[in-house]
Amino acid sequence: MEEEQQDVWTLVQQKVILLGSPDSEIREEAYSALFNWLLEKNAIGKSQMEELLQQSVSDSGLFYGIGEKETDSVFKRTFTSLLIALLLTYDNREPYLTRESYDLALNALVRYCHLEDDFRGYVEVKGWAHAAAHVADALDECAMSRYAGAKECAEIWTGVQTLLERPAEVYQREEDERLATAIVSMLQSQKVSFATICEWLGQMEPARTKSVESYTLNTNRKHFLRCLYTRLYDQREKFEETGMGLNRLLELEKPFNPFRLQA
Repeated sequence: MEEEQQDVWTLVQQKVILLGSPDSEIREEAYSALFNWLLEKNAIGKSQMEELLQQSVSDSGLFYGIGEKETDSVFKRTFTSLLIALLLTYDNREPYLTRESYDLALNALVRYCHLEDDFRGYVEVKGWAHAAAHVADALDECAMSRYAGAKECAEIWTGVQTLLERPAEVYQREEDERLATAIVSMLQSQKVSFATICEWLGQMEPARTKSVESYTLNTNRKHFLRCLYTRLYDQREKFEETGMGLNRLLELEKPFNPFRLQA
């Protein structure tokens, strides 16, 4: 068994390298193989998965070429985000990560949110980059972790908030939905209250200038708030019982929506 795991471990290392390929078929096949080995077949040991996480949050993984715009290095970073999400998913199903490893992953992901500069969604010929969506998946797994409490959820929110602020263009590829997922998970797991979420959201100030940058910032925030509202709508009665109705999200959306202000 150990010999088989060692053979697969060698293959895993090869596939990790291919996550950075500019060829979408090669990149997607590598990710699919890793998904199969890690989540479906349990093909490598837990110590190897810990090691893989350490590699993933390094300068050769999540931070490879960080700060570059419109270069192929983005694929290595964003597909490493998905790999980190896989490793966290496995831990949420069958615990193996130490507290220190979880903190390492969370801190790296939040730091990445502050440093990523390439927010392209789908790149013609080369396929998906999707930085915000991919790291959002990893942040969601962090939110669902047994290690996540109020403090960790607040850190996750800072990452999400940063991803709403930094793009130069309005998100077009459902990044806002993926970003909302982590917040929904916090609420469903009762790790933070709806009142706390609303407090965080209420701290977002709309940009007041008429620049393109302000339009982008306000629109991304507006769409995010709408995503949260629609995702939580079927559970609205639960929020009414807490004394703070779901309509609070619509109130928070109003400052970012000039059409409502004119109505």
